[in-house]
Amino acid sequence: MRYIILFLVLLSLPIFGISRSEIIEVIKNDIYNSYDVDSVDVEIYSPKKTVDSFVGKKFLMISQQSHGLKNHQRYKLICDGYSKSITVKVDFYKNIPVAREFIDKNSIVSKEDIEYRLMKISSKNAFVRADEKVIGKLTKRTFKKGSYFQEASLKEVPLVIKDRDVTVVVENSLINLSFEAKAFNSGYAGERIYFRNPFNGELQLGTVVALNLIKL
Repeated sequence: MRYIILFLVLLSLPIFGISRSEIIEVIKNDIYNSYDVDSVDVEIYSPKKTVDSFVGKKFLMISQQSHGLKNHQRYKLICDGYSKSITVKVDFYKNIPVAREFIDKNSIVSKEDIEYRLMKISSKNAFVRADEKVIGKLTKRTFKKGSYFQEASLKEVPLVIKDRDVTVVVENSLINLSFEAKAFNSGYAGERIYFRNPFNGELQLGTVVALNLIKL
């Protein structure tokens, strides 16, 4: 169980002691330190009377008893040897990368293709939250303007991309040459893919060996 202790220093409190709103702010600060979020809404869920019994105290210690982006978090309030557990309702928000404009299938996502939208998140969300997991990836489907990205809809960019120009090299004991062709399939290193021979128009198989490079 994750266990984090936070102290609210006496000198930072008003002369009349801690207020209910300050207890909520302490919990908020702990959530910001614990999770990768940009904004949170915190509300005392239960029991509310327990929180009121700590209002006015000059010193307060809290311990986090929950973990993960759960909408209900458990905290223990501790003061002068007296402790009680409470549940707080939390809404987590994060700036999520979304499509700035329409993005076609088999496109490489660039920094200019995305913008950010503050969205409520939870541990069940399937959308990608970090731009480094989006930028430079190849789309497996189309994305409408404002659509968020899912990891299942993105993949690493192959060394050879379908319908793109490639260089084909032929190396053996009798011949050593290269020519330009059009990839018929996408492929990663070591994969066998088809390309269209520019001399006779036929499809031929070759092995992907490097970026935009196929070897016969």
